[in-house]
Amino acid sequence: MSGQSSTPPLIILQVTLTFWEASPQIELLLIRGVGTAGSTESWQIPARELGVPSSIETDAAPDLNLWPQITSGIKNSLKGDAKDLPLWLRFAKPHGYVSVLPWERALTETLERPVLRFPDLLERPCEDRDVLELAIWFDPDRSAPLTNVQTLLNQIVETILSASPRAQSRVHLFTASFWHRLLEKDGYDKRLRIHDPMFAPTSAAVFSQGPIEPPFQSLWWVWMKAALGTRSLDAIFFVCNSGMTEFGPALRMSNSIAPNEKYESYSYVDAMDLAAIVTRAGAWAALFSNSPSGAARPTLALAADALAHTRPTAVLYQPLGSSQQIASLRAACSFLFAPNSAPAPSMVDGFLYCPPNYVDAYESLHISSPLPALKANASIFHSASIADRTPPHMSSDTHGIPDYEMKQAPSWATSLQRQCEFSALERLRRNASDVLLSSSDNARTQVTPDESVEPIAGSDDTLEQIHKVVGNYLRKLGG
Repeated sequence: MSGQSSTPPLIILQVTLTFWEASPQIELLLIRGVGTAGSTESWQIPARELGVPSSIETDAAPDLNLWPQITSGIKNSLKGDAKDLPLWLRFAKPHGYVSVLPWERALTETLERPVLRFPDLLERPCEDRDVLELAIWFDPDRSAPLTNVQTLLNQIVETILSASPRAQSRVHLFTASFWHRLLEKDGYDKRLRIHDPMFAPTSAAVFSQGPIEPPFQSLWWVWMKAALGTRSLDAIFFVCNSGMTEFGPALRMSNSIAPNEKYESYSYVDAMDLAAIVTRAGAWAALFSNSPSGAARPTLALAADALAHTRPTAVLYQPLGSSQQIASLRAACSFLFAPNSAPAPSMVDGFLYCPPNYVDAYESLHISSPLPALKANASIFHSASIADRTPPHMSSDTHGIPDYEMKQAPSWATSLQRQCEFSALERLRRNASDVLLSSSDNARTQVTPDESVEPIAGSDDTLEQIHKVVGNYLRKLGG
């Protein structure tokens, strides 16, 4: 990482599942820096002995059995590094069920340092860092005890709003009519808006309209899109059950949202559908937690992990149940929603994918964008609503001002930016010798100044022109 003398080296533990031996093996490669020769140490352990499950159909959470000589070796290698520097986990693809093992819990305790997961695209997504607009899809089983459901909802809402350090934060709650009529609706922070499922569509109404645009599996998306109009989101928090389908891990969401729904039914939302939902909402982050009806299922962790490799999105998976897990959610939200870089959080039974420069130690880490047109869209987030920006003399604590609202760019504009970020990830894949991005080579390309991704003729110019048009239009709307 030449030219980065003021920035500490990235410390990456690359986890690779191999099949070259008689039985599957796990190779662990400790990399200091990115792709620097002579900066690695390695270990190997049979996948079966590590605890990699052969199936995750059951609700039982798998355990991780890292040999003491491995953890001691990693700890000894990091003894000269500051304790606040995180260890970045990178799972080489394909990695099967390896990512559902509790790596963070085992390594954080042993190494006494935060553990985060390394994304494929290192560039931080463009966003309005003054505002947090978050939607909660809250879908517990009907058999869950009301007290447990109410307690979990209260904890989630309070944690998000109290943890968010942004000038203005808003939360939208979407839950099916069964729970909407049972849950308390008073006494919440006024920044929470509870949407009435009376306005949600029935499955018959949606599927009788003819061809349905993706993500067609989710009535929740249809409802949320109608409820929010052109309002864009920063994040969607999925609190629900999960399962395995023929397409892989997926969320299991109720189709019985509206009070006049005739039948109780469910549908599955897989990683590709989740990616479409997050992109079209303009969201740059997705959060996942188990419903209060039981233990966190490994399939939910696997679905979250799959999304992290599908789109360049910050992804948080955090089981909820104990006070330690709630505290972990609070720390992760404070970190994830910080307007600027912040100290890395220590996860409890969960994981977090995010770009390195979310961490304050790597704030100045230079990231070479594989798609320069990304920078041309900054005006969408910094100039879209000039008339609604907080004047310099006003306190940033804007939620004390009656009816004051800091507006974001509309969802169609932020959705364009999310799609542009996905295009950047696709360019990395097209230009990489390893199209799965299963090694650290793509990271080296992004952080080494003299490395670059070969341009595609005309594509950057076209995208820059699109973003100029969008930015100019939004500035006219705002001014």
